[in-house]
Amino acid sequence: MIDGPKRRPRHAAPPLSSGAAALLALVCCSAPASAAPLVTRATVPVSFESPSSLCPPLRYDSGWVPSGAGVQVRITTLIEWNCAATLAGDVILSWHPDASVLFAGSPGGGEFRIAPRVALSIDLRWDIDTPFGPHSGETVVSDPDPAPSWSCADAVVFPPFLLPGNPARPAQASCEIPRETRVFVDRSGWPFPEADRTRVAVEVEANLHASLRGLRATASGRSIDREYAEVPVALDGASTMSMPLRFVGEVDVDGTVLVRPVVEFEVSGFEFGFDAIDLPLPVSPAFVETLFGEATARFLLPRIAVPEAFDFGSVVVGHPRPLRLLVENRGLAELQIRAATDEPFAVEGVSDDPDGPPFVVPPGGLGDLVVRFSPTGPGSASGTLLLETNDPDRSSIEVRLTGEGTTRAGPDVYGPDDGSGGDGGPVWYDDGGCACGVAAPRLALGPALRALLFGLVVLAPGRRRARRAAVEPGRPEAYTINRNPRAGGRPRCDGC
Repeated sequence: MIDGPKRRPRHAAPPLSSGAAALLALVCCSAPASAAPLVTRATVPVSFESPSSLCPPLRYDSGWVPSGAGVQVRITTLIEWNCAATLAGDVILSWHPDASVLFAGSPGGGEFRIAPRVALSIDLRWDIDTPFGPHSGETVVSDPDPAPSWSCADAVVFPPFLLPGNPARPAQASCEIPRETRVFVDRSGWPFPEADRTRVAVEVEANLHASLRGLRATASGRSIDREYAEVPVALDGASTMSMPLRFVGEVDVDGTVLVRPVVEFEVSGFEFGFDAIDLPLPVSPAFVETLFGEATARFLLPRIAVPEAFDFGSVVVGHPRPLRLLVENRGLAELQIRAATDEPFAVEGVSDDPDGPPFVVPPGGLGDLVVRFSPTGPGSASGTLLLETNDPDRSSIEVRLTGEGTTRAGPDVYGPDDGSGGDGGPVWYDDGGCACGVAAPRLALGPALRALLFGLVVLAPGRRRARRAAVEPGRPEAYTINRNPRAGGRPRCDGC
């Protein structure tokens, strides 16, 4: 239902011809009908970006080496991993019978890379006897050209979300740094004036590895600890659902770094120091649990509004009466419907065949289901129109159908009298909803009866004729439900 006389998108089920309607009545079975269920789900792409602390730096101190030597160095090694990861895939919300959510990684949707950098800091101390006398001291040797980050192999591509349950886990990245020589000092008069030449250099090579695995994901606070595992969620009846998402991963780093320092003092032809010595620095395995940036999945859902009862009134036997049942989609996603009923009622243009296309109402739109009452004899009739929908909260709806068959024509009886009150015009139901009559084709009548009908039509209000013209087959016009009460305090249907 909508407020005011606004015009809205409307989808109408095409009315069948009288021959098709008769054929439909013949093939309807007497057993209770059931509509085929709709498989429903909503998919939203989602991605997670790694934090800057994905791979924390590691620091190593060699201590003073060589032990007991007159010239010693102390090397502090800083390994900056520069790890980066992106996880991208889908979050799938499904319902009917129960609402649940799962994470599904897309092939090639994840990337993991490392671009390590090995930075060195050197302390130098000496205690030596030179031709000019003993010299001792300690100083810091700065790196005149800080080492850049090494560019390793291309990013490792993988299907996320790296959760347990998928054998291709974890994602691993490696970086082999070839041997390089870094010269820190190569000049005279340093660190004391008598030094003819001092050279401090370090050779560095490394082989580093990092792996990323998923520990768990959370959706609306519920933990998912396996790939493609579903967890239940609650739907609150709204047209949208915003779901906060989190991903927690674990990074494992290991490898080796080999440092070879070389220190040479030359004073008046005498050499002091030492040749290259190997200082292997094993990178002990380190596991770091990290929380990725938060993401939000926003799902759009359909919401159906339809009357719970539908009365056809009195209908002359042999003259089926069609009415258009208004279906409103108050949601923000496409509403899909399958429908089924039993004799003496029939629904036109909508199938309960699971292989056939469903009846569709666009988001925020209106649609017409044409329901026909074909009494086979006098007396009251009742039935059920079963609607199977993709509304998350109303997957199955039963609309009560009632009508009365009669052999007596009259002003309140739908039948061969084309001017009867039952042909065309709005029908309002107190428990919600609106319907418009579908005008029937004219029948061959006797001259006296046609004259009587002509008089009734002339005396009928012009507004009524306008309403009837608006519902001629082939001209589905949008109508509105006016909530401004009439004198009787009841809403009315406009536009029939």
